[in-house]
Amino acid sequence: MRCILVSIYSNPTHYPPTLNALSELSRHFEEVDVQYRPYGSAKWNYPENIKLHPSGAIMSAREQEALPLHRRWGLVAGFIKDMVLLCREKNPEVVLLFDPLPLMAFFVARVFLRHQPIVWYHNHDVLAHGNLKKFSLAWLAAGAEKRMFRHLDIFSLPADERKAYFPMKFFKGKYFFLPNLPATTFYQKYLSNPFGNALRLIYQGTITERRGIEEVISILPCQVNGKDVHLILAGWVYGDYGEKLSKLIKERNAGKFVEMKGYIAYHELPELTSSCHIGMAMYTQVGLIYTTLGTASNKMYEYAAAGLPVLYFDNPHFQEHLGKYEWAFPVDLSKESLLKSLKTIDDHLDQLSQAARRDFMNGLNYEQHFQPMSEYLNKLAPAT
Repeated sequence: MRCILVSIYSNPTHYPPTLNALSELSRHFEEVDVQYRPYGSAKWNYPENIKLHPSGAIMSAREQEALPLHRRWGLVAGFIKDMVLLCREKNPEVVLLFDPLPLMAFFVARVFLRHQPIVWYHNHDVLAHGNLKKFSLAWLAAGAEKRMFRHLDIFSLPADERKAYFPMKFFKGKYFFLPNLPATTFYQKYLSNPFGNALRLIYQGTITERRGIEEVISILPCQVNGKDVHLILAGWVYGDYGEKLSKLIKERNAGKFVEMKGYIAYHELPELTSSCHIGMAMYTQVGLIYTTLGTASNKMYEYAAAGLPVLYFDNPHFQEHLGKYEWAFPVDLSKESLLKSLKTIDDHLDQLSQAARRDFMNGLNYEQHFQPMSEYLNKLAPAT
């Protein structure tokens, strides 16, 4: 096909599944045009046929949230205007909209278009309308989302369980399940190769409560099979949670066993991941997003891609999705459960690492799960 316009109200470099989708789409379209809000300045090596179109001034997400309401609406208005101009210039066969705000923007923009493209909507995170601030941009976009479903041609989600939260009875198009898995083209050169004599645990993602972080710090200092256990934290620290962790680390006298790496760009992260032994995916939050993470959390599968066994929180949802893998270990976050799993993993580390990597290469990768979408796009028009 000739052209697809992809629209996301953020920086795609912050969303690994979006980067994977763009890579796959670059194989099917002569040109992939990406309209985005320029949050931050993270870099990514895009294929040559991907063209980036930033909309609005560069600023962080927090800076944008702090803007007066009329300024935030001004950014949205500019986003809609840019979308109209891009559609008129590029005349795309397909428009791919990531999350509610670009969806709302397009259904305003389409009034000004003579050519109506195929509309594909992919939702990263379900917005619970009742939990959003009334009359905020997110609140309005989430409310508009339901009214737009009857106009969609393609709809995709990273978790099948989330279909229940969308008005599927009004949807007449084609649905696809696209889990948030890492790509073999990116991870094939990375494999767990830890250094030193410590047993290194890594947590990747937003550093906040109910991720098992405090529970791990609370068992430090400790040893497993004569090895000191180290905890590596890679990601933004949410709010004042850093102060809480600092206090706990000091109380446990665990300063030399915990490393705070801060935010690391995705293209640099696998090098750190592969320097560790075990990945942490112990999400204990409640709510829609966190109770449907079995296929929507890219982090736990990025660990496996690098050959790391994974600790996950023992509940029915995660058991359903991870219980079949020998490299995935359920824990209840008690000291006994953590230490038992750490010892079992260390006793069989090479075997478990190989199993994780094998499962990633054989099926737990983005390319394989994108294949049905590839076939559908080929039916619409042959790949370039």
